[in-house]
Amino acid sequence: MVAALFLIGFILLGLFLAALPAIKREERERAEMEAQIANLPAFMPAVRFDQPDKALSLLLDPESNQFVLAKPREAPRLYSFDQLVAVDVERNGSSLQKTNRGSQMMGAAVGVALLGPVGLLLGGLTGSKRNEERVKRLSLKLFTSDLHIPVTEVIFFASASGEKPDSEAVKRAAKELEDWYGRFRTILQGNERAASPLPSSPPTQGEPTQPGSFGRRRGLIAQG
Repeated sequence: MVAALFLIGFILLGLFLAALPAIKREERERAEMEAQIANLPAFMPAVRFDQPDKALSLLLDPESNQFVLAKPREAPRLYSFDQLVAVDVERNGSSLQKTNRGSQMMGAAVGVALLGPVGLLLGGLTGSKRNEERVKRLSLKLFTSDLHIPVTEVIFFASASGEKPDSEAVKRAAKELEDWYGRFRTILQGNERAASPLPSSPPTQGEPTQPGSFGRRRGLIAQG
């Protein structure tokens, strides 16, 4: 019995030592990513979300009107709010609710933010289908005017076998996703107000008409 326990302990120790270089490398890569984020000019994040697998971090600074998407081994991507084009809530790879700049909100809960975590997940399901539906993935897709990487998916929940919508893990992830969707929807609404021309009195005779501000159209390339 003692020999068997010793053998098991020896095997576990060997596995740990074999994995140690990878653990150290991952810690070093994350430390480098954090240092790069800290060195971004005029960016002081107020809210942050780290994917469960730590493969992507989302940070937002309302004071500077900027947000960051950061991955280990890559330079952080810094975006101004006016570069946001659309945001989409997805469940199991299917769009559940989407907001585009310049359009009314579309999806299962038109006219309100969301139906709450459970309502968000069960929206559109009836009868026995509610019992069959399992949540395998909850994510938020961000569409920007970045022509190199125009779409980024932020994963809030992932499970190969899936879990019931009313499980605590799914509800926690859905609540956090709901909060972030609300933030980005607010940003899009602010972008729309900033892009709308302010009412003004007509110019007097002989007074030149002022051209529209080019700065207001920054970040709209991807809208076509």
